[in-house]
Amino acid sequence: AFAREISAAFDHKADASSRYGKLRTSKVVRVNAPATFAMRWLIPKLEEFRALHPKTEVRVSTAFTSEPMLKGSFDLAIRRSPGDLSQFEVAPLFQEWATPIASPALIAKRALRSPADLQSRTLLFTESRPVDWEEWLNAVGHRELRPTQQLRFDHFFVTLQAIVDGMGIGMGTFPTLWSDHATGRICMPFAKKLVAGSTYFSLVPLDSDKPRHLREFQEWLARCAADSAEEFARSQAIYESLLRERPDEARVLRNLSQVYKYAAGLHYQKGEERPGLDLIAKAHAIDEKLLAGDPENP
Repeated sequence: AFAREISAAFDHKADASSRYGKLRTSKVVRVNAPATFAMRWLIPKLEEFRALHPKTEVRVSTAFTSEPMLKGSFDLAIRRSPGDLSQFEVAPLFQEWATPIASPALIAKRALRSPADLQSRTLLFTESRPVDWEEWLNAVGHRELRPTQQLRFDHFFVTLQAIVDGMGIGMGTFPTLWSDHATGRICMPFAKKLVAGSTYFSLVPLDSDKPRHLREFQEWLARCAADSAEEFARSQAIYESLLRERPDEARVLRNLSQVYKYAAGLHYQKGEERPGLDLIAKAHAIDEKLLAGDPENP
């Protein structure tokens, strides 16, 4: 209820600003997206769009799974596997992949060797995503597993904070949470055990105006989504290779920067300089983000 009231308050503030604010712009894209998608994937990327299109303002409002599918005013909505799409221009963004996630510090205290180890841990559930754990456990052959302790939260962004704080192990979806993994906020103890999840789509009403700045945002969004999916697939391939070749070392790597550096070292040992340099460049880009002082990404 609190989260819903906060979201409504921001919507009212945005409406008032557009009516009475001194700074007005004719190039506005109103985007409505699920809260976690907006917070963990879309908003961190908007600085890039603003650099490309400084005269276009993007206004983001959020939606919750428990609310009606499409609500409020928007130029473009983003949803996971929506229902009736007959009134919208639809474009797929990326498919999510689900796997357990945890705080690296929590796993460092007590490693997880197999899904069976989850029975003695605290599992975190999200009411708005009630079947995530069940589907994953079924897929990995542990349908009957019941944890000794569990905690439940209403929305996933609340569950995610509990995971980061080390309260237990929850289900995460990628590439939506990719930046959290890359910077070491979360880790994937069973990175090779991914279960296909929902697909995100962008939706634009068929009967709405589609000015150039909206089309530019659509093109940018599609490109970002494709890049995210490609980067996630590439990094997973690298990590899985490390798990096969050096399983003990790979399991203690704290974040993606360390994964890239470790993999680069293996390339150098084999005399493969070019792949090693590419991975070092990726690692340095992540390190720069960490050194920027983001309080959520120590």
